[in-house]
Amino acid sequence: MNHSFKNKTTNSPKKLRHQWLMGILILIPWVIIVGVINVIISLLANISYTPATSEQTSIEFLYIGIATLIGTITTVAIFTRWIEKRSFLDIGLRIEGKSTDIIIGLIAGALCMLTGYIILIGTGQIEYIRTSFVLKNLTLSFVYYIIISLSEEILIRGYILRCFMASFNKYIALILATTLFMISHLWNPNMSTLGMINVFLAGLTLGITYTYTKNLWFPIALHFSWNFFQSLFGFNVSGMNDYSMIECSIPDANIINGGAFGFEGSILATIFQLILITCLIFYYKKD
Repeated sequence: MNHSFKNKTTNSPKKLRHQWLMGILILIPWVIIVGVINVIISLLANISYTPATSEQTSIEFLYIGIATLIGTITTVAIFTRWIEKRSFLDIGLRIEGKSTDIIIGLIAGALCMLTGYIILIGTGQIEYIRTSFVLKNLTLSFVYYIIISLSEEILIRGYILRCFMASFNKYIALILATTLFMISHLWNPNMSTLGMINVFLAGLTLGITYTYTKNLWFPIALHFSWNFFQSLFGFNVSGMNDYSMIECSIPDANIINGGAFGFEGSILATIFQLILITCLIFYYKKD
């Protein structure tokens, strides 16, 4: 992964010291804009608007995801273009030379889920029911998780973490942005204590690369792959029940299989993410 980055900001040191405020203040218009767009899309699509729940259909998930992405891009674009006077792409969306980052991110997420599935099946923690290939649902799931990974990475890592890094030590900035990431998931269905810890670790995993590269394509790819393959292998994703190509049951919900929260509620997710964090730190530190 090429992690060279030339800081193009022209802000004065005084403005940079207070840049963290922008990372907090953006949340107010973001909530309003995303909420309004959600209502508009729900009305146009003739579906009832409710916050995400584990019982929603794939198409309802997709509508909510589209509204969130449009609202996120709109809000971040307003702050970057009209307030900070810089290119929207400067948040970390420049893709030149990032194909390797994307491939590694996709492979890492898929391998974690495949390995977790094999271990849980092999130990009897989950039981295989059947394989259900529905092209429409598979496509909807694929698009939805791309949208979600883009939305969350653009807002949390691309804007908020970048603002925090302009004001604080990058490790403090990472902890603060990751805490916000965790808080944003606390109201997910079936949240558990270990699930909350693992969401925090996920924020660290996704944010570490950005603190070195200020580029989003590796975390976007890893975020997408982790969620998409988690769903395909029959797990709930952060408590959400979406289409699964491989359907499984859980004989006894516990911290090994993650229970109703899904793989992210399991001790395996903790181990895998600690391994990823260690590998990423070692990779960047050695340079």
